[in-house]
Amino acid sequence: MKNTRFMITLFLLFFLGILLPAPAVAASTAAQSVVAPVSSNTVTVPAESSFPGVFPQAIFPLAKTSLELHEERITLDWSELSTTVQGAYKIVNPEEKKVKVKLGLPNITSALEIYCNEEKKESTLEPRLNAQVWELQLEAKAEINLHLIYTIENSVDEAGIMKTGYRFNPEKSAFWGNTSSPSFSLTLNFKDTHPGQILKLVPYSFQFKRNSLVWEQAANAEKKDILILASLQEEMKSWQKLLSPGEKAQLQELTALGGYKTAAEILEKKAREVKNKHDKRLLKLGQAYYLTKTNYQQKALSIFEELVDSEEAYPRAYWELGKSLAQHPGKLEDLLEKVREHEVHALLQPWLLAQLPDGERESSAPQIIIKYTDTNMNKKGITIKGHLTDPDGDIDQVTLHYHWEGERTEEMALQAQQFYYEYEPVFFVPAPSPFKRLYFEISAVDFSGNKVTTGTKEAFYLTEDFQSETFVLDGANLILADYTPREQNKLYAWFKSYLNIAQEVGFVPIEAKSPLFIFMGKNYDFIKDYQGVIFMQYTPAPFSPKQARIAVHRHFLSYWYGAGWNYLPEKEIAKFGDALLLGKNWYYYVFKYLQQKDYHRFAQLLCKIGEGQNWRQALMHSYGLSPLQLYLFTGWHTVGSYVLALIIIIGFAWLGKHGYITKFVRKVKNTNFSQK
Repeated sequence: MKNTRFMITLFLLFFLGILLPAPAVAASTAAQSVVAPVSSNTVTVPAESSFPGVFPQAIFPLAKTSLELHEERITLDWSELSTTVQGAYKIVNPEEKKVKVKLGLPNITSALEIYCNEEKKESTLEPRLNAQVWELQLEAKAEINLHLIYTIENSVDEAGIMKTGYRFNPEKSAFWGNTSSPSFSLTLNFKDTHPGQILKLVPYSFQFKRNSLVWEQAANAEKKDILILASLQEEMKSWQKLLSPGEKAQLQELTALGGYKTAAEILEKKAREVKNKHDKRLLKLGQAYYLTKTNYQQKALSIFEELVDSEEAYPRAYWELGKSLAQHPGKLEDLLEKVREHEVHALLQPWLLAQLPDGERESSAPQIIIKYTDTNMNKKGITIKGHLTDPDGDIDQVTLHYHWEGERTEEMALQAQQFYYEYEPVFFVPAPSPFKRLYFEISAVDFSGNKVTTGTKEAFYLTEDFQSETFVLDGANLILADYTPREQNKLYAWFKSYLNIAQEVGFVPIEAKSPLFIFMGKNYDFIKDYQGVIFMQYTPAPFSPKQARIAVHRHFLSYWYGAGWNYLPEKEIAKFGDALLLGKNWYYYVFKYLQQKDYHRFAQLLCKIGEGQNWRQALMHSYGLSPLQLYLFTGWHTVGSYVLALIIIIGFAWLGKHGYITKFVRKVKNTNFSQK
């Protein structure tokens, strides 16, 4: 009884053409989304990353002072085990008198070296502030260069992510005499690390200078903390997982004692033993890595070059090889193309560009398509999945703009994970009520300012009682409900082929619009009596193209040219539809002749049929021709040239057979001879 009432309700909704008014969507039904990078080795990076306790930070006065901080230059020498921080500061005394000041640095290291104009200073721990503190004295109108050096041991969180960078302290920085902020730069030097280990950079306003990453912030500008997230363990794990527990323990023991040459020999031996090419190359990568820590640099470089030539996407191999090619722009150019082609690591691309003489290239715009939209049982809404690619790997943000029919537009912006070339943004949009059309658009922008959009697309939500999948195609939106995967694939393949053929035939501008087609794998009472404008048809298994073809012809042509196409006799819609959309039968040549004769009149002809005129009336109104005249003209247009050619060939054959051509040639020769 409950199902019967539900079906009656559905029938009334369709028959009356009513779309129920949508109630306001509560906050709990807000659109949900995720942007997933496409990678087999994805390390998930949180959108918001906090700073660890031990982190390079700014110095500060302990109390208000008249001294001014004019320059702040930070260098991070980043290795796998630790980061050495060097700070260079220019401090100025604007007063006409001597000024003393106590400066502090948060207690992030016990081994702090301080130099004031190359004179070493000592610091003491101030427990109340938990900071290292030292005193400076500046003569009147004097300036000093202050240098700090300290080393921080790298630590990783539960996800294996290591963080470094630089943190400002706005509250305590306000103690400096000048109200404006100093000019600032941070330089990240890669020691035994490389850019391919970096997962995220904040802010993204960096540049490469030689082999270093550099951030610069102008004087008077609001200072932004710098955060660098990296994965230091994944690379090493990639070859260690190919070792036995005993081999792995031996390797760790050797590297802890500095036995890198022996460690490289172990991996070289292991590489000879394994048969899998990819595993063999991973072990060679490890071998070359350990050789870079020895005096066998040239051997390591030859292995890196071999790995690059094998088209493996190992960032370290490209990094080490690229550094050795600094004086060879042509080879660097080739290396850049390989990084892009094999999608090695997006951060290697701006690094290589910075090494080239011109240093600049136009960035590439991303591309985005809608992969599918679907609805699931007991899920009240539509899931939209896109596929996004970017040759530069610098996608910044992905945004969904959407609105249900008759409602206001909403949007949701998502931050993309950095340095990936492919993403699959997934959105779930709750439906306010059954039988609602959804209009949506996905846009993406990269850090270079390039923007791309899918354009407005449509999806249709039936009800949570149907399990359906929507396919956004060029020329139509297809919804398949209640089919087995096998039957769904058959119907989808036929429909997509139908669209492709219609586009190639070229009578109907298929790609310009997107009519909606709904095929149901189960029969419901409301389907057979449905008279609305939406195409809905029960097509049982096994799927038969012959059964669906005529109905699809009718909907396509009525959608484009008017409702009159729905009322043509079945024989006429079959032959006209096959010709216009599939390029079949005699009428294909008829319509081709009419289209070539006058494109605008041809469109008028199709519209006249859509207005309710029959074939004879529409033809006479548009072209002033009767069907018989048209068929004669079409026949002559199609085969006339062949007929003329055949007549000429037969004529020459007859003349040759009876000697007329020979006589003619002789006469021409005699005439020429007599004239001479």
